[in-house]
Amino acid sequence: MNFYVTFLFNNTTSTIPDEIGHLYNLKKLIMEKNELRGSIPLTIFNISSLEMLYMSDNMLEGPLARDVGNFTMLNVLDLSMNNLTGFWILLLLLSLLNFASVIPDEVGNLQGLAKLSLYLNNFNGSIPIGIFNISTLVIISLTDNRSDNLPSTIDHGLPNVEGIFLGSIPESLGNLRLLEVLNLYGNSFTSALSVITPLANCKHLRSLILSLNIVNAMLPKSIGNLSSLQMLSAVGCNLKGNVPSEIGNLRNLSYLDLEDNDLTGIVPTTISPLKNLQWLSLGANRISGRFPIVLCELSNLGMLNLSQNQMWGSIPSCLENKTSLWELYLDSNNFTASIPSSLWNLQGILKLNLSSNLFNGSLPQEIGNLKAAILLDLSRNHISGIIPSTTGGLQKLIQLSLAYNRIEGSIPETFGELINLESLDLS
Repeated sequence: MNFYVTFLFNNTTSTIPDEIGHLYNLKKLIMEKNELRGSIPLTIFNISSLEMLYMSDNMLEGPLARDVGNFTMLNVLDLSMNNLTGFWILLLLLSLLNFASVIPDEVGNLQGLAKLSLYLNNFNGSIPIGIFNISTLVIISLTDNRSDNLPSTIDHGLPNVEGIFLGSIPESLGNLRLLEVLNLYGNSFTSALSVITPLANCKHLRSLILSLNIVNAMLPKSIGNLSSLQMLSAVGCNLKGNVPSEIGNLRNLSYLDLEDNDLTGIVPTTISPLKNLQWLSLGANRISGRFPIVLCELSNLGMLNLSQNQMWGSIPSCLENKTSLWELYLDSNNFTASIPSSLWNLQGILKLNLSSNLFNGSLPQEIGNLKAAILLDLSRNHISGIIPSTTGGLQKLIQLSLAYNRIEGSIPETFGELINLESLDLS
């Protein structure tokens, strides 16, 4: 028989009575979204039968007692959105509170736990080793803290882990054979790339997130060994050198984001086999050369960002066949010649930014084909002539900029039909 008590969305402004600890057979206790004040009574930790405890979104305060380790049957503990000074949990999620406390060793007693997140706090000291003996854990997140010293044997007690979000990198990560997600986002270590080679043993790895770690190194060739990878994000890592040609081995890749680094050279031609790629961002680097024609071979590409690089030459007409594109950013390069007529045939494009280049020539009437566009930025080029009247047919446009060109003549009367326009710049 299941015993549970629910107080949800009430305005109970009192404290939690000590007598609640007498409900020895209780399995589920829900007291969310009230205005409960004071501390959590110690007697509540006597209810060893509890499997779920929800007390989020109240005004509880004070430390969370080490007696939390008594909840050996607990699957879910949610004390989020309170003023506790120890930690708070949602499926043992201890995030976004900026607490400066250590993690009690007794958390390791929660042997039924499936998800553990301690991210975005100021926990210091070592992570209790008992946590890594919770064999039921499937997801563990420890990013953005000051706690460190993860055990080198992290793989021994976590046979079922599928997602791990870490703030430091033990070499034994490669032994987590069921690992699907590894998120190292937003830390301060410089060795993030060292994890790549051992991860070749993780045959189920789908997502690798290295973003916002300053590594000052080249992306290793061993990245090509992660054959199951579907998502690779390394934004703002100060990556050096070329994009390795081995990236073309990642045939399952659908998301590749290497934006805001110090990458040089050209886009490797080996990228052409990535037929599943839908998102490619190489913006804000120092990549040079002509527009890579091999990108036209990526049949599922929806978002392409090559902005803020050092690319030059004309845009190839093969883009006409990229009907899958919904966003295209080529701004802040040195592209020349006229804008190819093929671009005006991308009828499904939502955002097109060609600003800050050296494009010349005039705008054709075919600009009116971009019926789905919500952003069109052609500013800071050498475009001349008049504004085509068909521009007024782009009724979904929210932002339009033709500023700092050599355009002349009057503003078409059809601009009155741009009913969704929020920003217009014709400077």
